[in-house]
Amino acid sequence: MIFKTLENTSIKNLVAVFNESFKNYFVKIVLTEEILSNKIISEDVDLSLSAGAFENGRLVGFILHAVRDVEGIKTAYNAGTGVVEECRGKSLTVQLYQYILPRLKASGVQKCVLEVISENIPAIKSYQKAGFKIIRDLECFKGTTQAKHKDEVSFRNISGEEWASLRDHWDWQPTWQHSVETVQKLDSYQHLGILLQSQVVGYCIFNPAGRVVQFCVNKGFREQGLGKMLFSEVNRIVNTDLSVINVDGYHQGSVAFLEKIGLTKTLKQYAMELSIS
Repeated sequence: MIFKTLENTSIKNLVAVFNESFKNYFVKIVLTEEILSNKIISEDVDLSLSAGAFENGRLVGFILHAVRDVEGIKTAYNAGTGVVEECRGKSLTVQLYQYILPRLKASGVQKCVLEVISENIPAIKSYQKAGFKIIRDLECFKGTTQAKHKDEVSFRNISGEEWASLRDHWDWQPTWQHSVETVQKLDSYQHLGILLQSQVVGYCIFNPAGRVVQFCVNKGFREQGLGKMLFSEVNRIVNTDLSVINVDGYHQGSVAFLEKIGLTKTLKQYAMELSIS
């Protein structure tokens, strides 16, 4: 078994091993070369700081790392870890981290973060063995909602400035895949604002498949049913179930809101963190 960084590994090869590693996963994940390429760009994946395990020249395990400055700290995000089925049980994830952590530290990275499904006990144990600790719960939801719209309420796509001003009303920080830096690089997302008497008082960002990645209502306009109306309009536009993942489980207001409008919890993830400074 040889460990190397992945800048010289083709996207085609990465996609094949990624899909093979996730074929029996808790949720269905199938990538194409286009999807992976967009993921690398939007999430700032750095293949020179990503790790691969090669057996007889064949890639059999990997960790994809995205790297950014987050609140002044250079941070590496685990954008995907996989090991093909026949090579599991060999502590490859731990070995991959043992290989790549010194390289991350040498590049100035001070912290590593990741998310893992709470039911994935083997992965959690591997991450803990590598030094990670759970820092928060992340809840995931799915479902549909309907609400009667008030006459004084309207909807339109909002500008970047309007989006930026509403972010001051966040109750919690979105995870890496749903962060401002990621979302603003993806043209497939729609930024829908809800207006009350022509004032933008909330927004929801979502893709055509119904995946909601950010939502917020101005704190001065809550408890008026505007959030439900906003989600109802998104539901009308996409005409399919909505999915909302990685909601901060420690913020019970957001959890209660999503349950109140009719969405159901599907699974839980843990956010984990490792300091390497």
